[in-house]
Amino acid sequence: SFQGTCPGTSYALYLIDSPASLTAAARILLELRQKDSCATDDAQIDGRHIVALDAEGVPEELLLLQLCTSEGCFVFDCVSLTAVLVCIKLRELFAPEAPICWLVHDLHQDASCLYRYGLHFHCCIDTQLLAERIEGEHSIGFQHMLRKVSGGSMTHANKEAIHSKLKAEGVGMFKRRPMAEAVLHYAAQDVGLLFYAFLKHSKTAFCDSTNDVREILAASRSRAHYAAHNAGQRRVSFDAAQGYKICSHELLLETSSRQDVVRDKKKLRLSDEGAVVEDDITALTNILPQRLQEALCSDQGGR
Repeated sequence: SFQGTCPGTSYALYLIDSPASLTAAARILLELRQKDSCATDDAQIDGRHIVALDAEGVPEELLLLQLCTSEGCFVFDCVSLTAVLVCIKLRELFAPEAPICWLVHDLHQDASCLYRYGLHFHCCIDTQLLAERIEGEHSIGFQHMLRKVSGGSMTHANKEAIHSKLKAEGVGMFKRRPMAEAVLHYAAQDVGLLFYAFLKHSKTAFCDSTNDVREILAASRSRAHYAAHNAGQRRVSFDAAQGYKICSHELLLETSSRQDVVRDKKKLRLSDEGAVVEDDITALTNILPQRLQEALCSDQGGR
């Protein structure tokens, strides 16, 4: 059902919470399978339609699934409809041959959860990797990225408020029906602002050449594949050429021939593919020399 516009954007907002609305939304979105339509769509990259995606409740549950295209923001109520039904209706969008490029910020948990429903990111851009590519900082949060790419003009208005409730109440807040307007707007803005920011700012700011695009696509695909098959785990490296600065493993491999990784068997599970975080950021900082720990920025923020 039509719910007005997504706050902070001009995109129509649709709440998909009934079988009829699910069928209608799936019909609109599945039209993106027509590759010829890419030629007339400004929201495309590398010959594929861009679709912003986010999910709530992940990785344990899929409670809401949000998509944004040029047609608008679609918030799928996976509680009322069930996650299985929603994923079945949309699975053709995730087929390898579908001309879709998924736009996600910090895709780890989303990729892990959707994989359990048979959905894979075959072509994707993780805007967290985009932000790291241009800013040189690891794990940049969504709010920070919005402010950076827009020169401070864009922000997710109620993200902090909802996150405070989430800490106090847990993901159960996304299960309450009827859905609170604040929750609906929060979910819609996660994809609406992401889609808008990429089209208006990030696409030109970050993707200056064909090589840049290919590097980001390759790094994002590698991240999505690893996260899906490893319960959403995050891989990191320490770049020896940059004073052992923390960086995303996938991005380092795609943008540099350097593959230096600092390893500590007590803190990290080791593999030939990089260091896998077992105990969040504390595990990373504890293995660094004291002078480097003190030099780390502490205000990057999480997702």
